[in-house]
Amino acid sequence: MVVYILRNTLVKWPRNSWQNSVARTIFTKRKALTVPAPAVYQWKPPPDQKGHLKYERYWSNNGKYLPQVKVGDTFSRALFGRISETFELYPIYFLAGVYLVTLGTFLYVTTHTCDFNTSKKTWPVIRDKYWKYHTVLYDPTGKTHTRFPLMEQLLDEIEAASKQRREEDNERFKIEH
Repeated sequence: MVVYILRNTLVKWPRNSWQNSVARTIFTKRKALTVPAPAVYQWKPPPDQKGHLKYERYWSNNGKYLPQVKVGDTFSRALFGRISETFELYPIYFLAGVYLVTLGTFLYVTTHTCDFNTSKKTWPVIRDKYWKYHTVLYDPTGKTHTRFPLMEQLLDEIEAASKQRREEDNERFKIEH
């Protein structure tokens, strides 16, 4: 950037001046060469064998060049680098996916509340029709579709006691507050 500014200012510097060299030395970042030149000597495959052979140097040990990226250098590249060739790992990927979906569902269910409206299932609402509901999948004799008087009497008493307790609590709450 500075070299561009120096070259495009009103004062035109000579092309190979010492100012350009100084500016380039001070303001440019020294970085490694990205890729070395190809090898001068290439291995030849044996003439009696068919196939492809390409020789490349491994230059990651040389500090002048940026490290060479290999397929299995990191954990993620080792797992997903050649996913189409590693069919042995497909069950592990599947189980990991099932685990993550199960974990996400579990975390969602445990951190969110689900409120169900049960006002239509209270005893005063269903008292006259509870025996008509299907409680089992197959009932050829119809034994589950009969009234149960003892249960009705017990639930009527429970409902009356809860109403009385509710009224007492409301009166006590009004007096205290």
